[in-house]
Amino acid sequence: MLENNQIDLTRFESPIDVAVLVMGDNNVGYASRVVNALRDAEITAVSYLDTEKKFKNQIEYADKIRAKFSMIIGDNEVKNQLVALKDMKSGNQQSVSVADAIKMVKAA
Repeated sequence: MLENNQIDLTRFESPIDVAVLVMGDNNVGYASRVVNALRDAEITAVSYLDTEKKFKNQIEYADKIRAKFSMIIGDNEVKNQLVALKDMKSGNQQSVSVADAIKMVKAA
């Protein structure tokens, strides 16, 4: 998978609907539940669980795999049981419930 510190992106050739980006180790459990909810809704989702990476690195990953949306999960999102859903094409971002995020992704 890694050669010369490069990520092999060929396995992501089919469209990725959502890249779930996790800010902080303490938010991984919630992020895992969100990913499971997305997959249960038949949404193609991958998670970026290297919580030590800066947000910039994580959003670049979402861009590299051509995710349609990124779903950002940090302390505030976990506290309020929300996600920050970012449309990767338009750059628009809003905090919504997981159920609303699923509806928005499916509608896109």
